Amino acid sequence: MRTILCIAASIVAGQYFWLSDSIDAYAISLNAQLFIAWALVFCFIPYARLMEKSAAFIFALSYIADVFSVPIIVNVVMFGSWILWAIYRPYTMPTEKVSSDYVYWCAHKPDNFIGFLHSLIDPKPLGGYGICTDGIVYIYRHGEFQAVPIDNMPLGMIYIKAMKRSDNVTAYLTSKVGSRWGFRNNCIVTRMMCNVYAR
Repeated sequence: MRTILCIAASIVAGQYFWLSDSIDAYAISLNAQLFIAWALVFCFIPYARLMEKSAAFIFALSYIADVFSVPIIVNVVMFGSWILWAIYRPYTMPTEKVSSDYVYWCAHKPDNFIGFLHSLIDPKPLGGYGICTDGIVYIYRHGEFQAVPIDNMPLGMIYIKAMKRSDNVTAYLTSKVGSRWGFRNNCIVTRMMCNVYAR
């Protein structure tokens, strides 16, 4: 069904040109069709192929920029460098053995659109972060901050040593369990607050 809707949208975008003699109409309809084509490619690439999915998303955005008359040189430099970064950044990360003496950032590859957007702005190709201490992973799942035993986490989780274990950090994380994901409650803010409580 999604494919049919995208093809229909592409046809409608193309009709805009045929209903007008304007060169602007041609440019807008062509960019709309190319955006829809790359958006469709993006939808069909699984999250496991993060490099290809990132490139398709960036290509789609570049056609939106064309519609708003971004100068060609700006478009090429901005999106060209972003594409090169997406293609050549490393997509594999080592994980560390977890010890009870430390707090670890734990992370996973993106598996939904929000995680994918996070991976585009993070230097590392990761979809979200949690914090692991005392054998418990504190992480947002299904919009809620949860405490999950490390043995129940997926095998693909990556653990990165962050700091010495701290009772203050553990108390802070425990107090947040059950809170809903939001602008002030998310993995980025939680990581920053752990750094504050560790001092």
